Amino acid sequence: MKKFRYMIITGMLLTSIGLAGCGKKSEDDITNKEIYQDDLQPLTEEELNEMDADTSDEDMKQIRFSIPGQPFGKQRPKFSRAGAYVKTYTPKETTSYENLVKLFYNEAAKGRMFPEGAMLDVRIIAYYEIPKSTSKKKRKEMLEHRIRPTKKPDWDNIGKIVCDSLNLVAYHDDSAVVDAQVRKFYSETPKVDVLIKVVGP
Repeated sequence: MKKFRYMIITGMLLTSIGLAGCGKKSEDDITNKEIYQDDLQPLTEEELNEMDADTSDEDMKQIRFSIPGQPFGKQRPKFSRAGAYVKTYTPKETTSYENLVKLFYNEAAKGRMFPEGAMLDVRIIAYYEIPKSTSKKKRKEMLEHRIRPTKKPDWDNIGKIVCDSLNLVAYHDDSAVVDAQVRKFYSETPKVDVLIKVVGP
């Protein structure tokens, strides 16, 4: 019953912001070794499996989760006038996507947060849906990551909506994020992969 309710809520949130494309991992997805570059050491598959299975009371060191559907960027606030007053509000599509991020984080974290004062590194990979009109040649180049998305949402708006969503959910404030990267690729399975790791010991 709990799993069925979770699927219903997820479906409603995806529908409310017009996202689609949920499905299994695609062969063209970036591997974990490609998430971290330069001076950042990648997590091994064994470490990731241990991370997913860890439900202890110890401080969380890293977590990985995915948000299914087309990547979505943080929208600008909107304004409405009521007499002499101007009211600022968040667009409902942004609110719905933020709730989706929280939902999938909580599903992976099982209620845990990173410890207060921890320095965090956030890595985000946004997989965009390949347009249906794309030629076979171009599609192949997209799946091989030789052609990458140069369309909206922008990388910074993707990072902002993910990090803002996790305030008081994954961490006490997103000022704890000291390093970050957002990468954009095409995939047959549009989604956003998120990996958060504590920097240092």
